Amino acid sequence: MRRTAIALAILFGLILGSAGPASAQITYDPNREDYVLLALNQAYIQLGQTARAFLRVREQFDTGLVSAEEYERSVTTFQSAKINYDMALMRILSNASYVIVTRAVKRVMNDGRKIVSITVRNEAGGSFELTRLVTFGARETQLVGDSGTGAANPGLGGEPPGEQDARPEGSLGEEVRSYEPFIEDALPFVEGQGLTFSDLINMLEINNIFVSLSARSEASELVMISEPYESRISRLRQGEEATLEFELLRDVESCTINISYGDTQLQKPVYLRLESTAGGVEMTSENPNLQADLDGTATYNISLQLFSRESTNFALRLAGLPEQIDYNFIDPENNNQQITTVNFTEGRVRKSVQLQLTMPTRASERVQVDQSIPFDALVLNASEARAFDALEREHGRYISQEELAELHAGTAEMTITPLGVGRIEVSASTFYYPIQPDERVEMTINVRNTGTGTLRNVAVDSDLPNNEWTAEIEPELIRELEPEQEQRVRLIFAPPPEATVGEHILKVKVEARTRNRVIEADDKEVTVEIKERPDIWGRLILIVLLIGIVLGIVIFGIKLSRR
Repeated sequence: MRRTAIALAILFGLILGSAGPASAQITYDPNREDYVLLALNQAYIQLGQTARAFLRVREQFDTGLVSAEEYERSVTTFQSAKINYDMALMRILSNASYVIVTRAVKRVMNDGRKIVSITVRNEAGGSFELTRLVTFGARETQLVGDSGTGAANPGLGGEPPGEQDARPEGSLGEEVRSYEPFIEDALPFVEGQGLTFSDLINMLEINNIFVSLSARSEASELVMISEPYESRISRLRQGEEATLEFELLRDVESCTINISYGDTQLQKPVYLRLESTAGGVEMTSENPNLQADLDGTATYNISLQLFSRESTNFALRLAGLPEQIDYNFIDPENNNQQITTVNFTEGRVRKSVQLQLTMPTRASERVQVDQSIPFDALVLNASEARAFDALEREHGRYISQEELAELHAGTAEMTITPLGVGRIEVSASTFYYPIQPDERVEMTINVRNTGTGTLRNVAVDSDLPNNEWTAEIEPELIRELEPEQEQRVRLIFAPPPEATVGEHILKVKVEARTRNRVIEADDKEVTVEIKERPDIWGRLILIVLLIGIVLGIVIFGIKLSRR
């Protein structure tokens, strides 16, 4: 009667369970931890039962109560159960090894390089708790705790001593443990024992782990952003850590860490923790090496990044720049005002400034054409700024690298290369020439380099009123013209025979090509006035008439006086 009541209660519970909402039903998932642990325990129970049966048959075989065939069948059954158990255990251990990222740090080096350090660890039991594995030989391998001694191996996922007496939910406790003596007694009599405990431990080791960094491109594609593009960890034992370093090809605040080993592919988006190699602020320049013409300017774009909130106000200084070169720091976010300090407001860790250099008009001993000048830009807190100012009063702008290093300030190394600028000046005694129609203009001009750089391939040309005019220039090309050097150039212009009377304007053009740019002189206008040809016979007739008139007046006067 009692059994009937229990059966009816179980049946009634099943009916109520099936009538409940679909969300309350449990869906079988072979990859869930509870199921794989249950499959392992089931395989363990079957292994224990076959081990006990094998030992019984073995005793009977030794006394001659069973045949050799029955004994071999018992051995085969035990081996099959052992294989099933190994497969269930391998399924758990294959998921137990897991690589986690413990640290991702970005450092900005003094030379401007961005270095990212990634630390990963083999965290066995990342998906499954190894302490929940119920297996034989636990006392020797310490894969699970011994309730009698409290021993455990934390390196294999075990709990600290004193915390294993309460068996975790899902284990079968003493009922399952009771099979352990039978299995251990049976194994020595079976060939091919399968997985050993050292094999199990080795399965927690991960080989050939590949790590790379990626970020979204402008086209929203994941692209590699570091060098090397990919790094390899040959072996990582359970609980071990490995640190890899990458140089960023593109500066980012966050990236995706790609980890692959075996059939496992992991992508871990992370924010990079910032670390400073110098003081509280790192300084980098987008264009650290510039060229500038003498009497010109050069502008550097500088980025500042705050790493510490101990101070938010910093001074800006330069070291190593010749006194002949003036400089100013400019705040582009505040109407390009000149600044000597920067202040990081609350919640802001990045700031952009500009450094503008004004070059001298002429070269000097310290500022030579085409000679690069290295210097350092610095960002300093209050105490560092006071120390720097004291050094500057003592040494001027030329402070040694050793003394700068002792300041531990944010530093950006830069260079400026002065460029000589050639300038062309054209002169002549006159640019006005009156001629007759059949005459030519012969003139000489002086081409002079009044700049600070050498002029090369100086070409002299002319712009004539029309194609009927002709021009001769000697020389047409001056190969090189040093600063303050002068060259005479002879020009001959000839008008056509039918040129009209009046003024004609010609232009003399002089230009040079140097450093991939064209330097031109102002065009010089030459005025050629062609006068009208004189009438010789008309003038002779007029002279004869005048002479005749004069003679007639004289003769008439003489006759009058005689009367």
